[in-house]
Amino acid sequence: LCAARQNGAALKWAPDVLRDDFEVVHAAVAQDWQALQWASEALRGDRRVVLAAVRQSGLALEWAGEALGADREVELAAVTDNGMALEWVSPELRGDREIILAAVRENWEALEWVPEELRSDPEIIAATLPESPSRARLELEPRD
Repeated sequence: LCAARQNGAALKWAPDVLRDDFEVVHAAVAQDWQALQWASEALRGDRRVVLAAVRQSGLALEWAGEALGADREVELAAVTDNGMALEWVSPELRGDREIILAAVRENWEALEWVPEELRSDPEIIAATLPESPSRARLELEPRD
């Protein structure tokens, strides 16, 4: 546990029993989000573990286990931290407007992972633009 708190990457060399220990893994990902990739499948699906990792870096969502499913809070936290985490958002939430807007506001390049049918949405386009009067105008224009 002490090693995990000091160097989360130490989880890479830990025996399986420690990779499946909640306290050890939680301490490791709290110290280094990349440690999530070495956690057991069960703990990569644990909401508390994944949330601790994505709050450090949204890119940790890549290593979230399938057991986590479409957890909106976790996925929103991930894209808010790093918009490019939209690549790893579950298919069920890939079209969620709030998640998409958070992602493209953080990094316009996340548009690459926005579903095709939403890429031309004026609100989403406006969210990718830097702060400017034209952005404000686009956001205030009524939609049909």
